[in-house]
Amino acid sequence: CSIGGLERSATAQRNLVRVAEQVGDLRVLTYSILADSYISPGDFPQCPDGQRYMGQRHSVIKKEIALLDPDIVCLQEVEPVVFDQFFQQHMAREGYDGRYMKKSSMSPEGCATFWRVREGRNPGQTFRLIEQHAIELNVAAAEACRKSGMDPTQSRVLYDNVCLALLLRPLAGRRAVLVGNTQVLSHAKQPDSQTLQTALILASLSKAAQGESKPVDASSRTMADNDPAVLLCGNFNQLPDGPGISLVRNGFLDEKQLMVLREHP
Repeated sequence: CSIGGLERSATAQRNLVRVAEQVGDLRVLTYSILADSYISPGDFPQCPDGQRYMGQRHSVIKKEIALLDPDIVCLQEVEPVVFDQFFQQHMAREGYDGRYMKKSSMSPEGCATFWRVREGRNPGQTFRLIEQHAIELNVAAAEACRKSGMDPTQSRVLYDNVCLALLLRPLAGRRAVLVGNTQVLSHAKQPDSQTLQTALILASLSKAAQGESKPVDASSRTMADNDPAVLLCGNFNQLPDGPGISLVRNGFLDEKQLMVLREHP
């Protein structure tokens, strides 16, 4: 059946990935929903006229979330007003709590993460927020440059992308989960900058997982939360074989990917 322009057969048939038994099965949804401020007249001609702008897509997004009934939702390119006036209120009615992090400059959008606090239609997990970490990638990049003896203002590293990281404790007593939500630099001709941002995200999540970085709010972390599973969601703006994606998948770059980066000094 068709749901708001989405075919149920295509929407519902997602591949479930088995994670560690201590975590259990998680239903996770992640979307870059396209901020209205990035749409100019004539853009996205393949999109139906009645669904091009966010206000027109609200009902479709709501139906998609309801259909998939996820435990965790990570959204990118969320404008503050869309979070405040739509997502936060709607998701609360559906049994979720959420947090938002805007990009660190004048960019009009950011990342929003929601987690289930009440059970949904399908068996799933509910969570309690333990810590929130706000990772500003321009700050992390500047610090990495200074440690390497480089001037960050002379390097292509200071971009306003962010990563919102939340440490969640399952109410069923399973292993805690650290959820990272990000959107990496969208410039396809700068894979070096994209890969650096990805590396900074991984390093920052590692510190947060080990309790080595200071959370935004007071933490209620216990010893049981000190070895969380790490879940990274987002829009990495690279093809599946891109160096940033390979770094996430494998933890290293092979010679072919290093050659790609050397072409962009």
